Amino acid sequence: MNAPAGPPRRERPELKPTPQLRPARLVASLLSLVLVLGLGWAAWNYIGTNIVAKQRQGEMAVALADDWKGNREGDATRDEIRMGQV
Repeated sequence: MNAPAGPPRRERPELKPTPQLRPARLVASLLSLVLVLGLGWAAWNYIGTNIVAKQRQGEMAVALADDWKGNREGDATRDEIRMGQV
């Protein structure tokens, strides 16, 4: 009889079947996803839109100041502006 060369061989453990996805776990995962998406949407509406609005307001203020730079003469009481015109 020949002695095996090297370390002794280990036997392979039996492979277990892949566990099935439980319905309760699936519902909990979907509910968690919906909750995270809902919180993200609420945060965007509460904080994100203010950031965008402040940036846009700053751009408009700079544009208005640039428009007014060279026009410092007279008053605007006799300017013809119709109702609803900007």
